[in-house]
Amino acid sequence: IDILKGIGILFVILGHIQQNIPKWLLIYIYSFHMPLFYYISGYLYKKDYEKMSVKEYTIKRAKELLYPYLTLNFLNLVWYIIKEHSISGILKYILSFLYSNYIFDINYVGAIWFLMSLFIVEMVYFFIKKNCNLNKTCFWICVCFIFGICIQKLINVIGVRLPFWIDISFFGLFFYNLGYVIKEKCNVSLNLLGKFLLLFICVALNILGIILNYKYCNFGNFSGRIDMLYLHFGNYLWFILASISGIFTWDIISKILNRNKMLELYGKNTLVIMGVHIIFLQV
Repeated sequence: IDILKGIGILFVILGHIQQNIPKWLLIYIYSFHMPLFYYISGYLYKKDYEKMSVKEYTIKRAKELLYPYLTLNFLNLVWYIIKEHSISGILKYILSFLYSNYIFDINYVGAIWFLMSLFIVEMVYFFIKKNCNLNKTCFWICVCFIFGICIQKLINVIGVRLPFWIDISFFGLFFYNLGYVIKEKCNVSLNLLGKFLLLFICVALNILGIILNYKYCNFGNFSGRIDMLYLHFGNYLWFILASISGIFTWDIISKILNRNKMLELYGKNTLVIMGVHIIFLQV
């Protein structure tokens, strides 16, 4: 898991060096890199959580996600004040932090939006899972995904996004549940040949999904790529195909690698890297 997280955070950093990265690589990275983090988080969800009360679980996840969200945003705000000296920019940053970072043309909050979205995803998933078996949970997650599509269509008409990345969370729930289901139902041990065969299939499906989705994404500022932050998915079927196959590609690679101290180090520190890498890139 640490290796997979380490790979994921490196893709996040690469995805934010956009002007120096080839277009094809950006299209590839954005096809799965944010769904990957929801997937990993769902994989780490434990049945024992359901023994907790809603209040206990809320406090636990708030400490682990909302506290870093607040502190990392404060750190980024301090950097923004040092860098810009702009009162209007500071106010926009604060509004972005309090509502969401897509109300302005500039992405003020950076990658930290994921923490708030993940908190919402985990609270909704906990409530559903606590009251339903796995089959019913999967059903309600699919309902949430369809509801997210309806919300996206409505947003396209009225031009107003929901606060705290709630609209993204409807889609994040799908990949969060996928991670938990894979852990519970598909924990099959494969030999090295089996892993490479499955890896080949996943890579092929990922490329196929990207190619089929390209024409649906190739307009505006997106140039053929998916972008979860801006609810830009193209065709939903090809988005799911590309995302899941991309996730499984690097899940298998992480299992083949098995041990890698550098990637494990990145994986253990994804939260800090996610919070401060924008500052380093700007410096």
